[in-house]
Amino acid sequence: MRLNYLLLSSILFLLLNTECTSAFSQIVKSTSDPVKVLYFGADPLTFPTPASASLLTVVENITNSTIPAGALRLRCIALSGLDYTSGELAPLLPALNPGQYAVCRWNLAPSGKGPASAALMIETVLNRTWLSVQTTGLPIENHPLRFGDPLPGVDKSPRVLLGINSAWLSGNRIAIHIKRTSQDMPILILAGRNGKRWQMAGLCMPLMKTLSGEPGQQAWWQTFHWLTTNEYSDSSMAELTLIGTLGRFWKAKISFTARQNTAAINGHIHLTALRTLQLSSLQMPRLMVLLSGMPLPPANGIPILLPADPPADPLPDSAPVAAFHFGHITSGMSWSASSLLPGWSSDQIPDCPAGASLHGVRINTNQSNSLIVAGESISFPFRLFAVDPSSSLQDALHFAPH
Repeated sequence: MRLNYLLLSSILFLLLNTECTSAFSQIVKSTSDPVKVLYFGADPLTFPTPASASLLTVVENITNSTIPAGALRLRCIALSGLDYTSGELAPLLPALNPGQYAVCRWNLAPSGKGPASAALMIETVLNRTWLSVQTTGLPIENHPLRFGDPLPGVDKSPRVLLGINSAWLSGNRIAIHIKRTSQDMPILILAGRNGKRWQMAGLCMPLMKTLSGEPGQQAWWQTFHWLTTNEYSDSSMAELTLIGTLGRFWKAKISFTARQNTAAINGHIHLTALRTLQLSSLQMPRLMVLLSGMPLPPANGIPILLPADPPADPLPDSAPVAAFHFGHITSGMSWSASSLLPGWSSDQIPDCPAGASLHGVRINTNQSNSLIVAGESISFPFRLFAVDPSSSLQDALHFAPH
């Protein structure tokens, strides 16, 4: 374990030390990072428990040519609160065609000694150059993730309810249940209603991440941690606000508002910089639609290729909406491109089914307009929706901003 800490510390020093940043950037530019990590974190289908923790990663070939088999290596490193069990911890990637995905799962054992966290590293085999370093915390849950019983009285008016380490918000057609896990990391369970039946429509995890750093430093990802909660309701609406932080850089609020007779919940992210920062990217809530009946890749550390299976009726690329249709439910999220600052852009997370279909959007800044001074605030609206019944993915377009 000490060797793992020394290895990660050396790499992070290289990333964060001002004198080394330029050299590291040149290495990355010269290798022209061929893969993109679309997801690295807890496996949503076998959520971490005190007895077992599965990690899932999905990577994509973002070049225009095939990556040969064995050219790249993945490394899974248990940083704290986890013990190795079995399987390949440093597998070679198989050949990846342009735009093709590979998925890899590892099974680790929570040790109970401190927060559970792990790192993913990608290296070139030929010259052992590190292309990517990502870390993740694993929220450990003692009970299975379920939507649970709906709030009473939602047929008359929207409702909000705060519990111990949980919160509910519901209209008469859509509801969210937010659970606080270990490390104060919230998980949002989305559900839609058809008649009297409520159906779980997906998970949001994490709710928000930022890629930022102080000027002159290498930026790194930080995840939202939930500290306190506010709620408000009247006869026409109910509102739930999670208040927390993203490391020592940001104070954050995520608000959700429910109304009657709609299959959408309006959301709003509000960030305040605690010091002057360069913001590179903001990841909005990431929706995971669980695909029941889909075989899971074995958690043995061996990467496998994901089949390319695009939807029969894809949404327009220009539509600011990401959604998935499965069975009789269409669920997803939409956002407002008009809320972005000049020069900023939005980048959808590509759909890559790996037991769970991943959907979301990442807001990207540009170099000339990324400085956020201490005390300055930025905000972004979004919507979560779950249409039940739904016969087509095109139902998602009803929730795109006009």
